Amino acid sequence: MKVLVTGISGFVGQKLGLHLVRSGHEVVGLSRRPERTQELSPFPLECFAWAGDREPVPPQALQGVEAVVHLAGESVAEGRWTARRKQQLRDSRVLSAQNLLSSLQGAQVAPKVFVAASAIGFYGDRGDEELTEASSLGEGFLAELTQQWEEATSQVSEVFPTCRLTQLRIGVVLGEGEGFLGKVVPLFRKGLGGRLGSGRQWMSLIHVEDLVRVIGESLENKDFQGVVNAVGPEPLTNAQMTSQLANHLGAPALFPAPAPALKLALGEMSQMLLSSQRVRPQRLLELGFEFSSPSFFQAVAKELNHIKEGFEQLFTQQWVPRPLPEVFEFYRDEGNLQKITPPWLDFQVLGKNTPEMGEGTRIDYKLKLKGLPIRWQSAIENWDPPRRFSDRQLKGPYRHWFHLHEFEELAGGTLITDRVHYQLPLGLIGRASAGPWVKRDVEKIFKYRRKVIDSIFKV
Repeated sequence: MKVLVTGISGFVGQKLGLHLVRSGHEVVGLSRRPERTQELSPFPLECFAWAGDREPVPPQALQGVEAVVHLAGESVAEGRWTARRKQQLRDSRVLSAQNLLSSLQGAQVAPKVFVAASAIGFYGDRGDEELTEASSLGEGFLAELTQQWEEATSQVSEVFPTCRLTQLRIGVVLGEGEGFLGKVVPLFRKGLGGRLGSGRQWMSLIHVEDLVRVIGESLENKDFQGVVNAVGPEPLTNAQMTSQLANHLGAPALFPAPAPALKLALGEMSQMLLSSQRVRPQRLLELGFEFSSPSFFQAVAKELNHIKEGFEQLFTQQWVPRPLPEVFEFYRDEGNLQKITPPWLDFQVLGKNTPEMGEGTRIDYKLKLKGLPIRWQSAIENWDPPRRFSDRQLKGPYRHWFHLHEFEELAGGTLITDRVHYQLPLGLIGRASAGPWVKRDVEKIFKYRRKVIDSIFKV
């Protein structure tokens, strides 16, 4: 199917786009910054500019569209909920849905299926009550906002009577580096974590991989219809979450945030942190959906084991419109590493111990870090052409450095995935004194690498 995705530039939108392309779908995106979104997306994407609360969708974005996933909506977690901010949150959801539907109708495009994001904020603060899709509307701004959001997208059924509509009430989304974990993990690693309020409030969460699979099923499975709670089957209290995260990271959680202090600091927005929502994914369980990470513990173990072991991680993905064998052939030549390394590192390959790259090859380099000359030797491991290989530092500036390169055929091109785990010397002292600037430098190096690779493999 040709699927139109709004909010494609977001955390969930990017994961979803890749999932859909892997599943054989064609993806068209709408974003406020289409050029940048298209450049950074790890899958082939045609993206169009759209400010959802202010304008119709460009007609060319709707040509041939068979399905719509509407994710657009400003984050409720950014900024105090002033009257102006509340209106922005409403407009980004309600007006964008209305403009999207009007544009589809005006272009005479009738989608077969429409998947709309919603939120478990619909239920309000409900204590220990177990909530299912049949539970009533709660109280408070989030409940009111979510009700208006769902009412706007429910117009799909009136405008397009044959279109199947699924409204996903999404819980707290988990994923390494972004979403909920992206906000709280840095605090816990600094020893600043703690429960919120009493800690007795229930949290209903879902791993981003499970969420995109739910959306994919909603597009393809006709049994997915109406309201569906997109949460995992094992909710937990804020105190339980705090304890599990602190234990996993090996960090104390000594700084609880009392409810009065949160209300003083955040105003009405504090209800988002203090409300209790014990949500059960009743429809997903009835439909036989299998969660890859049903519990918070499993999601954290999947995403944060490298931190538990004292490592930092960098994860990047890049799609290039060239066949897999051609792309892997480029990586066979260690000399090409100089081409994709920033000039300010003064990086040079000195040689290797085997005629051709392969398992056990050792490569010697020299470079400069902050002007200091460094010698580096790495060993090639996991050599599995043309799918993957890794290099591990034998001698160099890090205590540990491991870089896994993966290559995947995708939509006539190649998805390049880089996973780097590294550890600085001197343990806590090294992380505290040099960790932030090393992280920035590593990210800067890979941003440069992305640009060069993109220029090399352009059609």
